[in-house]
Amino acid sequence: MRSWLMRVPPIVLTAEFAFLASASVAQAQMQAPECKPDCLCSIPMLFDSQALANGVSQSALQRQYDVLRGMRLEWVEYLPQGPVSHIQGETGFVLPAEAAIWKEGQEGGAVLSILKDVLLANGTEQLKVREDREQGGSMRAILLTEHIRGIPVINGLVGVKYDTKTMAVSSVVANFVPDRNLPREPGISAAQAERTVPGEVIELTFLGYFVKCCGPTLPRLVWAVSVWNGDHWLHYVDAITGVEVERRRMSVN
Repeated sequence: MRSWLMRVPPIVLTAEFAFLASASVAQAQMQAPECKPDCLCSIPMLFDSQALANGVSQSALQRQYDVLRGMRLEWVEYLPQGPVSHIQGETGFVLPAEAAIWKEGQEGGAVLSILKDVLLANGTEQLKVREDREQGGSMRAILLTEHIRGIPVINGLVGVKYDTKTMAVSSVVANFVPDRNLPREPGISAAQAERTVPGEVIELTFLGYFVKCCGPTLPRLVWAVSVWNGDHWLHYVDAITGVEVERRRMSVN
């Protein structure tokens, strides 16, 4: 096993389980006349692979569109890179019966198999169960975190709301990164990444895939360096170039 894999924590997630809640009323009332990635749509849309420019083929986008067109949806929302971020309605998806008893850390391959077309998955991604909660009545929700070839996707998650009586899926929310020729090996070490940021390292530096929440930015392989510099900061350092991608203050005043 590669030494850098040993630095990967079992779970990397800062988003709360509340992410699984349905879109806000304000969002639900939005009906985009011309849908594009990163917006709410009244109907599924077929995107142009050349416009997305992220390595997703037109055939994959066609499969996504065909699957969504076969559903009776209240709305559909897409991430900037093309995967759905939220679908609500009669999806036609049905979870296997054993999903009701899945435990934290368990592989969620069955979920990814069902959702692969709408998420534009490429086959190298993995989902692991993070949490399962009651949602009222017979409804439950399961939250899964994403990994690609064993590397965690920072804030990568998929949430599925389902009926325990029928196992039918009524809602999917996701912050999913499809693997399209993403780098697998860091070009710099964790120690080199740590030397690029000010402050004292206070937690394990780990490797992950990071994509900004907004805009059509491509995922990047980063070292996540946690330091104390008057406050607790988490720095994302590009694991290939050594350039800082973003930083976040983690302490709460």
